[in-house]
Amino acid sequence: IINCYNTGTVLGSLQVGGVCGITGTVTTVKNCYNTGAVSGEEEVGGVCGSNSTGLVKNCYNTGAVSGETKVGGVCGYNYGALKNCYNTAVVNGETKVGGICGENSQTIENCASLGVTWGTQYIGGICGTSDTTVENCYNIGDVIGGMYIGGVCGELSGGTLKNCYSVGKVSGGGYTTGSIVGNKASGDITNCYY
Repeated sequence: IINCYNTGTVLGSLQVGGVCGITGTVTTVKNCYNTGAVSGEEEVGGVCGSNSTGLVKNCYNTGAVSGETKVGGVCGYNYGALKNCYNTAVVNGETKVGGICGENSQTIENCASLGVTWGTQYIGGICGTSDTTVENCYNIGDVIGGMYIGGVCGELSGGTLKNCYSVGKVSGGGYTTGSIVGNKASGDITNCYY
């Protein structure tokens, strides 16, 4: 899927995206963008609802994204690679909500979020949760939630968070709120700052 865009409102329940609902194992989504509002329940993203081992590269979202779980400005759930992407819109949901990706289980590189991200738990400026790799990313939008709230990642449960920063205001309900990561269950954080 190359050089495609959407400007209309997209509504659904599972795997809802402005450009595509779910990518296949050899799918590349490149140079695409969404400006329409996207709303669903699970795995909801401005560009892709779910990236299943594919590559999403050089894409962006400017449309509001809302859902319940695994909600992201670019991709709701990532099990592939997100590279050189950005989001400028408000992203909101209940759990696992991120300015770029709600839940990351592979790679996010060179991505940026400029919009407000808010929800209840596992809320991050870049990703709600991650157990693999997030590198060279930044967030400048406010991040607001109840628990497990982080400027870059709500919870890091493995892998690496490297060369990332956040300058947005981070507001949580008390404990498990951090300028970079809300909760570091495991994994490594290297060269990150607030």
